[in-house]
Amino acid sequence: MFLRRSLSRNTLILLVGNTVGMGLAFAFSALLGRATGQTGLGVYAAVLAWVFPLTLLAEFGVNTLITRDLALDLTRTADYLAASAALRWRLGGGVMIGIWLLAPLMSDNPQGVMGLRLAAPLVLIEPTFGAYSAVFRARQTMRPIVWLNVGMLLCQIVLCAGAFALGYGVLAALAINTLTSLGRMLAARWWITPSPMYVCADEAGLVPTGYNGGVGTTQRGVRVLRLLRRAVPFALAGVLAALHLRAGFILLEALHGSAALGLLAAAWRFIEAARLFPHAFFDALLPTLSAEGTSARVLGRAYAVLIGYSVAAALGFALFGRWLIVWVYGAEFAASSLLLTLGGITLLPSLLRSLATLQAYARQREGAANIGLGIMIVLWGGALPFIAQYGAVGVIVAGGVIDLIGYGVIVVATSLQGHRL
Repeated sequence: MFLRRSLSRNTLILLVGNTVGMGLAFAFSALLGRATGQTGLGVYAAVLAWVFPLTLLAEFGVNTLITRDLALDLTRTADYLAASAALRWRLGGGVMIGIWLLAPLMSDNPQGVMGLRLAAPLVLIEPTFGAYSAVFRARQTMRPIVWLNVGMLLCQIVLCAGAFALGYGVLAALAINTLTSLGRMLAARWWITPSPMYVCADEAGLVPTGYNGGVGTTQRGVRVLRLLRRAVPFALAGVLAALHLRAGFILLEALHGSAALGLLAAAWRFIEAARLFPHAFFDALLPTLSAEGTSARVLGRAYAVLIGYSVAAALGFALFGRWLIVWVYGAEFAASSLLLTLGGITLLPSLLRSLATLQAYARQREGAANIGLGIMIVLWGGALPFIAQYGAVGVIVAGGVIDLIGYGVIVVATSLQGHRL
């Protein structure tokens, strides 16, 4: 009962944090654009466009694994953090060195090259902070995540405003971004430190049976390799999910050009905003499902919340979509209102597929989720003729149908894996 009450509280906390964070991020973007102009904003966006996917590579799905496993047994915390830190240095350290060496090939702009090198430490910093956030989620303590994220963004805005007033440009903004991210990571580490938890390593499944708790190089290597192997399904899921989300955009631009993609992007901005609540809900739900063994009552409540929310969002977009589009983007984007209405309708299958994925993770059936995601990627190839004929409308409709099929596949695959085991 306590876990079910904390689910509502944690969802609300994360939702408020996400909403405030989005507002601060928008304010920072506006400040950066006004101070550095179109070129500076472009450099900043290009640098982060490179660093973000490389950060996902360094993270390698480990943080989802940490949340799921520690929700079952928090006494594993210290060992998981130690193993994940060692993995960060192996993966993230190599990626960071690669960015430093290859920056001239990644950008032909001198500011872009220097910006990449200033932002390179983020491939270590962000996954490490993500590991600490995973511990907070597993403990179902969401306030530290909100305070740390909001605090970092506020510091960025204040420091960048001061730097811009002194005549510094986009490189200062990138340096401040790296430094404030480092400060957030260290603050998260400090927040966790007062209640460290230790573990018998063989219980965590990260080292061989009989390991006596030493930190010899050989045993540490085995522990990291086991963590890496266990995280592979989550890393694969991240790649497949990213491909699913971007496949329609890539196909639309290739078949119909940038103008059609611009109309879709205008509508998609509102659809992403509508996902703020579900994302907060899912972040709070994973540890609850893991701890309660995906109980029918928790799942029933989750389905009811998502269905009710999706219906309300679809009605809101249908009634007010055209007004929102014209108000924000101007009359030339009025055609995006149809895409927004369709996007509201297809929000439900997307959220159901995400819930099925979360349920598979909680039941330790990561392979079932990846089967569904893999089939969804293949289905995008089959949607090519539909997108070629109907353009952006085809992307929205095809995405909804693919999400619905993916939901069914993941549910069936999760059930079949459970029976085999």
